Amino acid sequence: MERVLIIGNGYAGSRAARLLSGTGRFEVTTVCDESYPAYCRHLLPELAAGERTVEELHLPAEDGDGTNAPVRNGAAVARLSAKDGKAWTTDGAEIPFDKALIATGARVFVPGAFAGPVGACDNVFAMRRMGEALALKRILDRGGRTVAIVGAGRIGVLLAEALKRRGCAIHLVDIAPEILATMVDGDVAARLRPHLAAEGVLTVLTGKTVERVAVEGSSARALRFSDGSELACDAVVLATGVVPNTGFLEGEPAEYQGGIPVNERMETRLPGVYAAGDVIRYTTVSGRTESGQLVANARLQAEAAAANIAGGKVAAPPLFVANVVKIGRVVGARAGDIDGTGAEDFRVGAGFLRVTLEGTSVAGFQFVGRPEGLKIAVGGKGGAGKTTVCALLAGILARAGHTVLLVDLDSDPNLASALGFPPDAALPIVHRRELIAERTGSAGEPGGMFVMNPGVSDIAERFALKRTEKVFLLPVGTIETGGEGCFCPQAAFAKALLRKLSLSRDESLVLDLEAGLESFGRALVEGLDLLLI
Repeated sequence: MERVLIIGNGYAGSRAARLLSGTGRFEVTTVCDESYPAYCRHLLPELAAGERTVEELHLPAEDGDGTNAPVRNGAAVARLSAKDGKAWTTDGAEIPFDKALIATGARVFVPGAFAGPVGACDNVFAMRRMGEALALKRILDRGGRTVAIVGAGRIGVLLAEALKRRGCAIHLVDIAPEILATMVDGDVAARLRPHLAAEGVLTVLTGKTVERVAVEGSSARALRFSDGSELACDAVVLATGVVPNTGFLEGEPAEYQGGIPVNERMETRLPGVYAAGDVIRYTTVSGRTESGQLVANARLQAEAAAANIAGGKVAAPPLFVANVVKIGRVVGARAGDIDGTGAEDFRVGAGFLRVTLEGTSVAGFQFVGRPEGLKIAVGGKGGAGKTTVCALLAGILARAGHTVLLVDLDSDPNLASALGFPPDAALPIVHRRELIAERTGSAGEPGGMFVMNPGVSDIAERFALKRTEKVFLLPVGTIETGGEGCFCPQAAFAKALLRKLSLSRDESLVLDLEAGLESFGRALVEGLDLLLI
């Protein structure tokens, strides 16, 4: 059996391990420097605040370790040699391999003022690992209340929200002039900032540079700023952005700055070595090269890497950049690029939407508001990334607390695959001939009569596929090939279904439209809150 070494046990590493071990063709070994099973990193703020347990963060079995893929926990890979086909770990082990996947993710960037205190002080943490979140929780459980969070990006804001709910006094510090500086435009972030400070005890200190950390014994007691002011605290958390974990690789460090470069097959320049997840830099939907810090990206890259390690020829889709924060009931979201040749602002319900334009094309958007009962459709030409956009919108809305129903209306239905369903799990409803004939009185026979308003009230409940507790897929479909004959009964059925899908405040509908104008010509979609082309 071929020996495959997987370095890292996060979203990408655990997914690839399961896929490869499931084939029965590989001896898969995963190395992880943490002592915990694969877990949801984005839930660490809620663990630190005591809102979730360690077990609740563990990835479900379908995303976890394959039964034939042992995980060597507690030791990192210190050096990897593709030429020798060997890796050496920090505990002295030597691991031979035929192929390897690097899925080491990223680590928190440590500014110079914190280089000494991190590791030396027992109350200075990053917020990237399970052990760090648990250490902060122990301080709070012992009565610590005042927390300084350095970095007002997405993780800093999410942690501030979670700790507010616990009753802590929070000081959110950032060198930038506004919160969420790398996620959204400054004036968009300014719409969110009042909601952040509206409840709990929280002070936002933007435009502040930490000059040094005042240490007493083994603990940090205050932050001292360049303007001479000082901030006392019981704990300090660094949420200062991330850099890829590439220190164990041979070669010049500058070569991996910003991530390991890979091709569309997830191959690195090292023979037999692949990479996926936060550790890489890759082409985005808009043609840029960026790191792809998103769960959906990591999983899709892991699946492509695993397929190619197994001898396939699979291209990973381009990266899609997206992120979301929830502040109380208000959501701030960004998808795609936010710097283009122009922008237009809209009202969406009671919310604010800014669409970024690159020429005449939509390159991305930013949203602030309460996404209550949203109905969104994504259309455009084939191959433009509609399916990827739909999957990521579902992830954004689900992370904001919404239950999302995705409806695939494409003639080339790939939404099931993008969500991780098996190829045969999503038979389009319009191709269930017996169902269509039962409800409309016709399966499309030429010249036949059919019911224009068929009964569809039970369809979503019967045929929607559950991806998570918050994300469901309804594969509807449309004409797939020429010569299929009359499609009027199927179109009437689909139109009735979409018309009668009702949404509550915490539910959203995302439609993946067929390429072109067919969906509009048949009036399948109406009453939209947002149409993305």
